[in-house]
Amino acid sequence: MGLRPGDHFGQVLTPASFADLSHHQVSVDLAAYKSAGHDRVMFKATEGTGFLDSTFTTRWRQAGTLGLRRGAYHFLRNALPAAQQWAWFIGRVRDAGGLTPGDWLCLDSEDTATPAQAVKSSREFCAAAVRAGFPDGEVYTGRWYANPNGLTAAVFPPGWQRLWMSDYGTRADEAVALPDGWARGQLVARQFTDKAVVPGIGSPCDYNRVVQNWGTEEDYMTQADVDAASK
Repeated sequence: MGLRPGDHFGQVLTPASFADLSHHQVSVDLAAYKSAGHDRVMFKATEGTGFLDSTFTTRWRQAGTLGLRRGAYHFLRNALPAAQQWAWFIGRVRDAGGLTPGDWLCLDSEDTATPAQAVKSSREFCAAAVRAGFPDGEVYTGRWYANPNGLTAAVFPPGWQRLWMSDYGTRADEAVALPDGWARGQLVARQFTDKAVVPGIGSPCDYNRVVQNWGTEEDYMTQADVDAASK
């Protein structure tokens, strides 16, 4: 069961599942993936200030044609200018056709090369997003990274205080331990394995459950939002 227009942030839903994909998944049939009952999918889009995942544009467009809700994420490199990274990310999403109702953006903060800069870089990335007209998004990280590096919810603007967390343990979603400084109501999705066998995906992949809805459809980005932000 997927998220529906009218469901509100904080309402617990029957869990939906989704894959998050990159060029590491070489063989992907999104039509088969949708036929298996999925209504959304997440893609790696960019990294740093110059890397574009080689599969992103084609798969983003295919998913849109199929009517899947799409998420795009940026892997943050803490040592590089965060505002430039935001510009690179949203520019490549725009090049791929932009966003439609139901799509969402995500910041992936887990750079182990310069973890001491995680707070500063994450804050600056999201501030750039808000200035550009994108007040809402979500953050992907895990306790292993967030706790030692101070990546609490307070680092992010209110609309970005939505946590997609990696946790491969056996606790139920409602009982899983959160990173320090995050509240239960801010947990929206949980990545619970990196070895899922999923219809339409030719190799094991990261797989996730929606824990709770993170907004009504009006809270997602639209093409009009992208167009307005580019002016």
